[in-house]
Amino acid sequence: MYCPLILLPPMNLKAYGAVALLLVCSIFAGGCSSGGGGDGTPTTTPATGVPLTGTTWDLVLYADGSGGMSSPIAGTAIRAAFGEDGQVSGSAGCNNYFASYEAGESSLSIGPIASTERFCADPAGVMEQEAAYLALLGSAAGYTADDGRLEVTDASGRTILTFTGVVPAPLRGTAWTLSAYNDEKGGMLSLLAGTEITAVFESGGQMSGSAGCNDYFASYEADAGSLRIGPVGTTRMACADPAGVMDQETAYLGLLPEVSAYAITGDVLALSDGAGRTLLEYRVIPAVPLSGTSWTLTAYRSAAGELVAPIDGTNVTAVFGDDGEIGGSAGCNLYSGPYRAEGSMIEIGPLAVTAMFCAEPAGVQEQEDTVLAHLGAAGGYRIEGAALVLTDTPGTTLLEFAAA
Repeated sequence: MYCPLILLPPMNLKAYGAVALLLVCSIFAGGCSSGGGGDGTPTTTPATGVPLTGTTWDLVLYADGSGGMSSPIAGTAIRAAFGEDGQVSGSAGCNNYFASYEAGESSLSIGPIASTERFCADPAGVMEQEAAYLALLGSAAGYTADDGRLEVTDASGRTILTFTGVVPAPLRGTAWTLSAYNDEKGGMLSLLAGTEITAVFESGGQMSGSAGCNDYFASYEADAGSLRIGPVGTTRMACADPAGVMDQETAYLGLLPEVSAYAITGDVLALSDGAGRTLLEYRVIPAVPLSGTSWTLTAYRSAAGELVAPIDGTNVTAVFGDDGEIGGSAGCNLYSGPYRAEGSMIEIGPLAVTAMFCAEPAGVQEQEDTVLAHLGAAGGYRIEGAALVLTDTPGTTLLEFAAA
């Protein structure tokens, strides 16, 4: 055991006596060491409760430059996912970022940090917040993680970032939206503004979703991190807006058969090829309960296999009650019946329908028959903002609704 030499500042003798007594008491109570405890055992920095590798965190506080901590701007989400491959990635509020990281028991180093190059005007201040976050992340020197909370510190030991933990989402039964795809040039591209690409892995080995313009469907096999997708089938629409959407769709669909593995970190799904190269990155589409919602039909799949708008002058609705009953207007008659929704799967029917006949507008009865048949054939659903999409079991869109 040894005690360090302590130099005291000038003070009166009475004060020296008090300090000396305090030091003596401390020495005999706990011992003095820098390399061992009072019983002679080595002392180390306490290990954090949770290793960083394979964890995902949402930012709740960051150092604001004035000596305090601020919450992220309302409507922004900042995330850090520490992958098994030594890469940290996530959203900085507007752009996606990625960097290498090294984590010890309590040490952490990150960088250099790269990010996409979008500009976000809303909400106000989001770009300044993003720059502050990335600068703080790059200055990380230590961390503590326990009980669902991660605190990142700088070289002085000051807490600069505070996160809460994110529970990983399951692959099957989760609705995913694509956030970035491999450009085949060593980088990842964000989606075109105004487009959305989705994926749902059903428990029966079927994958489906929207490729941005067309719906697609494929079989898949997943086991212990391995994933095989294909062959892939699609509908055959052509979309002109926004410019480049068909090229983006072709690139996305071309990457699916190359997938050989998957990893889920928090609510981020990464699909990679045999060389470990990330091909596709998705995020969970936040679950929206179907019960208690009301919808108006905006499109249905016709007998010719095309999505078409309802006939002018008709109003087709669907109301999903809290009691497990669906009801509404099929355009002429009223219908009602049971429904069951679980995850992204749905079963509707049998349906009871009134027995009116409507001659006008022309074609309304044929449209009604088609809509009712589609309701009975629905096997999946997803809610995307203010839109509800009902699909058959393979994933082909049957009906599209807008929130009423």
